[in-house]
Amino acid sequence: MNYVIGIDSGGTATKVRVYRKDRTCCLEFQVGPGNCLLFKEQTVNELIQALEQVKQQLGDACDGIVIGLAGLSAAGNQSELAAQLKEKMPYSATTPIELYNDAQLAYIAKIGRTSGLLVIAGTGSVAVGYKQQWSKVGGWGPILGDKGSGYDLAVGLYRELTNTIDTNQPLNKWQQAFLDWLNVSCAEDAIRMFYQSERKEIAKAARFIGEHQEQFSYCRSVLIQAGKELSHLINRWGAQNWQLQQPLPCAFNGSVIEKNPLVQETIMKYSHYVLQTTKDYPSTFAAWRLFYNEKEQTQ
Repeated sequence: MNYVIGIDSGGTATKVRVYRKDRTCCLEFQVGPGNCLLFKEQTVNELIQALEQVKQQLGDACDGIVIGLAGLSAAGNQSELAAQLKEKMPYSATTPIELYNDAQLAYIAKIGRTSGLLVIAGTGSVAVGYKQQWSKVGGWGPILGDKGSGYDLAVGLYRELTNTIDTNQPLNKWQQAFLDWLNVSCAEDAIRMFYQSERKEIAKAARFIGEHQEQFSYCRSVLIQAGKELSHLINRWGAQNWQLQQPLPCAFNGSVIEKNPLVQETIMKYSHYVLQTTKDYPSTFAAWRLFYNEKEQTQ
């Protein structure tokens, strides 16, 4: 039976899912991380290994391959990578293969290749839109942007600790709970941990906010502010691309939005547009949308 392959290649792991025409996922596994900007050859090898594993288990009746690659936009080598993959892959050279950056892959999985907007708030934040062409608002990284992201929320926690240290005030209840959550004995130890950690590790502290939003008003206020910041991305993109009276197909991606209904509610409240939110699908589902659903709609 025929199938399509969706691959989401990121800095932590490369996730592979294979779909039949009836939407069922018939194979799922992971291989090593990928980033075509930082380690291109290793990324190509991981992708070829993944394709070989699929063919070995399911045969060669592949109708198409969709790959989302971290670093693709920055690397600017999409055509070169596609040529390399076609040359090395275990399928016929006529097998369609499409490459997107990781944000575009998530967009297609959730919305399809129709007009709309995807708001991402994980470690970073960005709004990725499509209306005849791709465009984005935000996504400028932790120094220049990423408002409403997990990293932004986490940094706010540590900043509050530095204010308490500088003013020689006792820790309030949520700050003490945060230190307990970090498993450190004092605010100074938390700050030392901050400077010894990578950005993704620091961003994990945003989980504390979500887990304690019912206990501490501070945490609720932080989540509401995050929702406001993310609604600004929607409004800025919409001002350039969308009519106010027209409902806007919109999808959410990333732990800050997906795991915090309060953030979603705030986004809906402060958006200038009526948002038509979509069902949640993994990024690899883009393969089914492109090669089965979209093909049927155009016939």
